[in-house]
Amino acid sequence: MIKTAIAAALFCAAGSIASAVTQDFESFSELDVITGLEIGGFSLSAGGDDIMVANGGNYFGTGNFIQTVPFDNLNPYRADFSVAGVSMVSVDIGDNNGDADDLYLFAFDAADNPLAFDSVSILDTYIGFKTLTVSAANISYVLFGGTGLDGNNNLYADNFSYETAQVPLPAGGILLLTALLGLGAAKRRKS
Repeated sequence: MIKTAIAAALFCAAGSIASAVTQDFESFSELDVITGLEIGGFSLSAGGDDIMVANGGNYFGTGNFIQTVPFDNLNPYRADFSVAGVSMVSVDIGDNNGDADDLYLFAFDAADNPLAFDSVSILDTYIGFKTLTVSAANISYVLFGGTGLDGNNNLYADNFSYETAQVPLPAGGILLLTALLGLGAAKRRKS
């Protein structure tokens, strides 16, 4: 019985939870401007341009995604996190052909130090999204977009998601302490 309690306490103490958030922009209406809006722990910007919700019916099937306004923005998208401990970021970046693009996702800490990056190239005939993912401790913000032959950042983005670092469960520590105290009391009774 005591061994079972200790095993359960150790399991709970070692347990952790990770928080994951995904924004697919479906809760917004087409043409909504979301620049600087706090959305589930992060806000988006793109230099001095607005970020607008668009619908993929004409390009990628159904569903909403984001684009810059005007569409020939020279600056990347930027997502700043208002939550601590971000450890993974993923985003779908896409294009509707026209030019070849080098897609990228860069992660930075609060002191603007680069932490991680992911990139992929797409051809001028590509229509659709590619998923880019970075992982690092304490991501403060990310930059994402592409560099096309025309020099602009005219790309779409969707399914922006992030995870926070795993945090030990406080209750697990209390349970472990209780089990150890119970073990000590049982040993004293046997003596």
